[in-house]
Amino acid sequence: MMPSEATRLIRESLGNRYDPREKSAITEWLMEDLTGLSRIDRLIRETPLSTEQLGKLQQYVEKLGADMPVQYITGYAWFRGEKFRVNEKVLIPRPETEELVNWALDFIHPGMIVTDIGTGSGCIPVSIKKECADVQVFAVDISQEALSLAQENARLFNTEINWIQLNILQASSVEPLPVSDIIISNPPYIPLRDIDSMERHVTEHEPHLALFVPDEDALVFYKAILKVAEEKLRRGGQIFFETHHALAKTVAALSSWPAEIRCDVFGKERMVRIERPL
Repeated sequence: MMPSEATRLIRESLGNRYDPREKSAITEWLMEDLTGLSRIDRLIRETPLSTEQLGKLQQYVEKLGADMPVQYITGYAWFRGEKFRVNEKVLIPRPETEELVNWALDFIHPGMIVTDIGTGSGCIPVSIKKECADVQVFAVDISQEALSLAQENARLFNTEINWIQLNILQASSVEPLPVSDIIISNPPYIPLRDIDSMERHVTEHEPHLALFVPDEDALVFYKAILKVAEEKLRRGGQIFFETHHALAKTVAALSSWPAEIRCDVFGKERMVRIERPL
């Protein structure tokens, strides 16, 4: 089979589940992963796929048929221009989280302590440590499987992170957290009742632990983190939250401390900064 035929097969496997632009992007991503060549290089020197590549292609097609996201198929996701390892135990990093990190970096200075709560793949703490080598970074998650993958990413980028496994919702378990200058988090916030309206490639493959909260309290993680911040955030310190666009104002109003809301590149209110008064 030639690469051009493989390209058509992948595109057909995607069916009508994605719009044309997404379909083209996913197809190109998988073809580059399959061949190790860019689209231009494949056109210049089109050679038949090897037996090994054909086997890999078959796996792609089967996984696409099961609505598996391309990031889990290839085992990596792009975040701030870098490849981070991902699997189905962690949430796929999103562009909005890149914006949250960029905002937080404006407030991070040498000597600070930064804590990421709900670290998942570790893309937030690793990115911060890469940019600011002179800060001490802690990363927290309830899932040991998530922390194991995050540690792989830290080693991949040669960054030193302090890892803590705990349940942020259990007040008795948060004692190991450091007193920090910056707390940053992209916590779960989707009510379980919304699961039926979401796309299958999300609900069937991304970890529900990192996505969903009880219907009766979509803000449970924000409340818990704010409670922790009363003890574990220095005066003058900052909290950076990623939120659903419909929740930003509500999250900002949870605290009596001054808050700022920022929109993402699409104009949606997706980030909240809360500052503890001096």
